[in-house]
Amino acid sequence: MQLFDHNPVSALVSVRYLHGYNDPTAFPYPWNQPERSLFKTIEKFRFADGQSFDFRGEEDRTLHFRRRTLANSNQRIGKGFVPTYHFDRDWKGLTGRFKLDWIFVKPFVEDPRNAGQSQLFAPEFPVTMRALNQPGGMRISDHAPMVVDLSPIEQKGYIASPRSAQAQ
Repeated sequence: MQLFDHNPVSALVSVRYLHGYNDPTAFPYPWNQPERSLFKTIEKFRFADGQSFDFRGEEDRTLHFRRRTLANSNQRIGKGFVPTYHFDRDWKGLTGRFKLDWIFVKPFVEDPRNAGQSQLFAPEFPVTMRALNQPGGMRISDHAPMVVDLSPIEQKGYIASPRSAQAQ
């Protein structure tokens, strides 16, 4: 029995494409993701004061309780991140959606992934507002607006999420 009835190369290309679709931070094995090196460089970068960009992905600081890399500052969905760029293709009415816009925040953290650090100016509850970009069904822009909350106050003992508030 033949494993692929059609071209096995095209099947592998499809799997490779879907693996990293809308998530350049996904583990690159068994192939390389060119975008991943950019995100690794940003994660390793340190400002003159020793602080770094926030790459934390704390479940209780996201809108839909998603965790993983950059979840505090960029809205995640089941597979990757919520797309921010939308364009119509010229053939058969198909559309393309990609995650092109990013929010990187420099709070007061030295380790970009350690959850036990300061929350001062740390990003939380990111939202990609696709619906706002399409009032009445017409798209205003190719790029959906994005927002993230930043707290200017170090919050001790604060209830971090609606889910933890329900538990109390």
